[in-house]
Amino acid sequence: MRKELILVLFFLFTSFTISHAQVNFDLDFTFSKIDPEDELVSLQLLDYNNDGIDEIIAVFSNYVNDEWRIVCYSLIGDTLETYTQEYQENQVFLKSYVYKDSTTSYIISAFVEPEIIPVQLCDIYIVMKIYDFETFTLIDTLSNYIGYNYGSGFYTFNVNFIKPLVFNENLIIYVGLDKIWDDASCGHSNTSCIFKYFFETNNISFIEELEDCGVNLIKYNTFDPIISCGYNYYGCGLSGSESQYYSINLINHGINSIVNLVFHICGVFEFGYFYQDYPFNFRIITNNDCSYTNYGMAIYYRQMDDDYGTRDNFICFSPDFSDTLWISIESEILSYNYYLRSSTCINTNLGNHYLLYFSTKWGGYPPMLELRNRITGNIELSQESSIS
Repeated sequence: MRKELILVLFFLFTSFTISHAQVNFDLDFTFSKIDPEDELVSLQLLDYNNDGIDEIIAVFSNYVNDEWRIVCYSLIGDTLETYTQEYQENQVFLKSYVYKDSTTSYIISAFVEPEIIPVQLCDIYIVMKIYDFETFTLIDTLSNYIGYNYGSGFYTFNVNFIKPLVFNENLIIYVGLDKIWDDASCGHSNTSCIFKYFFETNNISFIEELEDCGVNLIKYNTFDPIISCGYNYYGCGLSGSESQYYSINLINHGINSIVNLVFHICGVFEFGYFYQDYPFNFRIITNNDCSYTNYGMAIYYRQMDDDYGTRDNFICFSPDFSDTLWISIESEILSYNYYLRSSTCINTNLGNHYLLYFSTKWGGYPPMLELRNRITGNIELSQESSIS
């Protein structure tokens, strides 16, 4: 059986002077898919076998064979353990997260029910299931209503994240969703939300739904509120108009949450030709951040307007979101329809205050990367990249 490889790489920032710096990539190791039709859903690091060394937990979906699987790899690419389960009738797997407490490891998984292609007259549900990771036995399951499909209109949804967080020695599970509504006669809308669940004594229960919060969720040990991002989008098929809204919110971590809006942008695209402050490609770029207290959180979004054209926006907020530390509209790699795809905070021989992000472009153009100073917002380096 043919096995496809996922490449795992690391970068070396090798120069002592920014003006002559280069970011280089070396192959560290590879690991193999169990089945060539497997599609990677998520990766996480977890010491699941208590040997003091993290393992790579990879989650795959396989729509061809109607199954999903979790594979544990060592940090040198060896396959340690595999768990595979077939789709249950009329359910499709979306995402999983492996959570470990002091005594037990759990698989927290999300499914859609029923399978909604082709469209049929039915209620749509998100189904949450909790498994024991050691025995792969089902502990508990819970279904929640999403919407109703009818002739010309139908719901779909995506799961953006599953994030379990401890509260008063119990577990609250945050599930970020995109709820997508499409109606051939009157248009379509996308909204994001968080479904909150409480897990105690092997039982999962639904707590509440939080609107406009379901794209990202970040919890820092040095900052009490949870940081979330959300959006909503509406397009009218008859008039050709679209409106888009993005937000950053602070959520108190507890049984019942209050959502406080700290930043938002919005704009419209009207009748197929007129843009007014229309935002898209919104992303948190300070991922893998170990220095949030020092440098705050940065975002990126692209904006279109008929008066000033297309603009790339970089904004860095103070750690408590009381101030904006810097704003930049400069980028050497995002011009000419390059799109920012992924980013990370990095340590270099010049300090820990740098952002590295990648962009891609259609048409066979090479990927690009850019290095940005987190303190000043200045661009320190731009170059072509061997990965994106």
